[in-house]
Amino acid sequence: MPGWKDEYLSSLLEAEKNSPVNQDLVEACSQLNDRIATLEAEKAHWQSSSSSSTKNPPPPKQQQPPASTTTTTAPSSSEPPPLTTTTTPTPNDPIQQARLRTDLAEALRQNTSLESRLRRVTTERDALLATSRSQSRSLRELASERDALRLRVRDQSEELRGKKQMLEQVQDEVLALDMQLNVAEQQKARIAAENKQLIERWMRRARQEADDMNAANERRD
Repeated sequence: MPGWKDEYLSSLLEAEKNSPVNQDLVEACSQLNDRIATLEAEKAHWQSSSSSSTKNPPPPKQQQPPASTTTTTAPSSSEPPPLTTTTTPTPNDPIQQARLRTDLAEALRQNTSLESRLRRVTTERDALLATSRSQSRSLRELASERDALRLRVRDQSEELRGKKQMLEQVQDEVLALDMQLNVAEQQKARIAAENKQLIERWMRRARQEADDMNAANERRD
């Protein structure tokens, strides 16, 4: 892979580790990068093995001496059986190379898909972080407004409490004045009754005196 992709992926993975949004995606990217590195190392190994095999061809087989036609000997039972050669994949095996190319292409395709998915998730994360910052700012503003409203309500409560105390004092004073007015009305009624009685007594006395004077005058005549 190019170096800029490694740096880009490492920076993205580091950012995701610091603030994980999709942990399984990060792990998948890490595993895919490891797989791509393994496949590239294997491909480089096969290419180096192939180049070394073309530079150093295998030695030619030694020819066996011709068998004697005069004497024939039967094979001994103690001789080892002939070796059987098994076919092993060589660096120039086209099937192995095709498989490596297919695996590498599939890994690169998955890596591209995961990179696009990681970019999309990173964009969503950035949008969510921006939204979270905006909401945090709104929450701070609302908290400040709430504190101001609480202070205002507390001040109004204290003011209402003071006004209530003043109203209670006024009501007590009005009640006291009503009681004093009732007492004054009672005193006024009593004084008026006493004055009436005094006037009536004075009038009776004056009438009696006038009658007595008239009677005395009549006796003189």
